[in-house]
Amino acid sequence: MSSPAILEVQRTLTSAEVACLEDVGRLSHVHHLSMYPAWAPSDNSIHEPRIYVLPGAEVGGRGLIRRGQAVLAPPEFWPTGFTDRLFTPAPAGGAEDPAELAVWQTSCVGALFDDDAHVISLDVPVATAVNPSFVYGHVLLEMLPRLHLLGLARALGLTFPLALPSTAPDWFHGLLRLYVPPTDVVSFDPAAERVTGPSVVAPSMMHFNYVFHPAFMAMAADVKARAGVDVTAPPSGRRLYLSRCRFRETSWSWHGVENEHEIEALLRDEHGFEVLYPEEMSLAEQLSAYHGAAMLVGESGSQMHNSLFAPRGAAVVVMNENNEIQRMICEFMGQPFVVVPPEDGILRRYDTHPYEGYFRVDAEAVVRAVVGLGAGD
Repeated sequence: MSSPAILEVQRTLTSAEVACLEDVGRLSHVHHLSMYPAWAPSDNSIHEPRIYVLPGAEVGGRGLIRRGQAVLAPPEFWPTGFTDRLFTPAPAGGAEDPAELAVWQTSCVGALFDDDAHVISLDVPVATAVNPSFVYGHVLLEMLPRLHLLGLARALGLTFPLALPSTAPDWFHGLLRLYVPPTDVVSFDPAAERVTGPSVVAPSMMHFNYVFHPAFMAMAADVKARAGVDVTAPPSGRRLYLSRCRFRETSWSWHGVENEHEIEALLRDEHGFEVLYPEEMSLAEQLSAYHGAAMLVGESGSQMHNSLFAPRGAAVVVMNENNEIQRMICEFMGQPFVVVPPEDGILRRYDTHPYEGYFRVDAEAVVRAVVGLGAGD
């Protein structure tokens, strides 16, 4: 198996490398299908929702695209920071252990470049919409919009089988079924197989490093509607605390609020918040709750990205700030955003504290943030 550090990584796509959609039937455009009206300027067009058709490509590993001896990793498909982490060795003395990172990198590439891998060869174009980071936040912001674009293509009569690593978690299939029926999923073992066809169909993420296209709002509404949420219902004003307490009891996490039980009890018992444990709820239950929310409170992390499904103007309070993504979501959604730092004042960011992410938070500071945003009693 080739080492990810020595693979050729192609970070841009040109029109000469992308096929006409006449390859996949019934539509003929220059080199892509724009699923929404153009919005971004031409020199920044990777914001646009597009579906690319890549002849001579294969899908393998944990969602990677190969053509020849190169991995295609343009920012249309993945955030640039993810590409950097996947194909760059960790510096000695840095925050991340180089050996552990190398193991992860190798598992992501899998059998994509193995000469003895079993190749699942299809006689029709095959779609891909995932990357190796099956963490909820990455699924929500990087994979779900790509599935949404495939759903729009289906509405135009363009259907493709979807290549999916067999390592995708069970909960992902609930989101996947909103857009792709199980009969159209081609499962493959990333350690031993890869998938090919006349071309690979690859939708864009509809954002560039989390600078979102306006169509992201339409995507969020579409997800809720497909899950059975009445998107015409007015906001109900629910105040939600999104707890990670029970999640951490059964799953490993590099970060957490050590006194979270205290904070959720205070907000529930004295300030009228509902405490939700998202991992114990159905997709429809979660989306219905977020759709009507006036405020979401919780630790910085993937579960807070669900503010994408909350109304414009809903307030968001996070404890800690482990990256800028939530801030960017809230700016995009017009949602007031407040960070309550750990008691010691040191933010536990993933790029500086990847294995030191546990901390305490002053519960009264959380209450002050909530009251300051008009949601406390």
